[in-house]
Amino acid sequence: PMFVLSGELLNRFQMTDRLIALAQLMVGWIRGGLAHVNILASMLFAGVSGSIFGDLASIGTIMIPAMVRERYGRAFSAAVTASSALIGAIIPPSTIMVIIGAHLGLSVGALFAAGLLPGILIGLALMVVAYVQARRRKLGEIHRLPPPREATRIVLAAIPVLTVPVFLISGIVFGVFTPTEAGAAAVAYSL
Repeated sequence: PMFVLSGELLNRFQMTDRLIALAQLMVGWIRGGLAHVNILASMLFAGVSGSIFGDLASIGTIMIPAMVRERYGRAFSAAVTASSALIGAIIPPSTIMVIIGAHLGLSVGALFAAGLLPGILIGLALMVVAYVQARRRKLGEIHRLPPPREATRIVLAAIPVLTVPVFLISGIVFGVFTPTEAGAAAVAYSL
């Protein structure tokens, strides 16, 4: 619950907007840009909240209407959002991994380390599918890259949110706090 609370706090403090702006900067210029932004924002938010439903609630409410406005279609927008939110179960700090580790006596730090690469690969695979569909069906608009000064501002604004997963994973792996305490640390860090 603490990981979900930290994700909700970051959403209420409009930090998820910073993640979306960073994702737009990174992949918004590719065909099907908003679909890629949706997927990348879900991956970034998964690293903060670890919650599939938190991801759906925070990213979905912003991205689905934006995608519909750019003529992606409701079904495609919902499918991209739902499938990318599932990455929250794989990319650490996944609440599901914490539960599995606690019940089976497995190292949560090891589970987190094992989930990072597959989560990234699944996200990249979703982006390939989104690109092919966007190109085939001529979905979305291609956005221009912002000027370097604006791009730097976007990256710097997103750094506090991007450090949350690093803080949590390193704290668990190096034994600073347990996975349960990591949720409380994430809430404190979010505040």
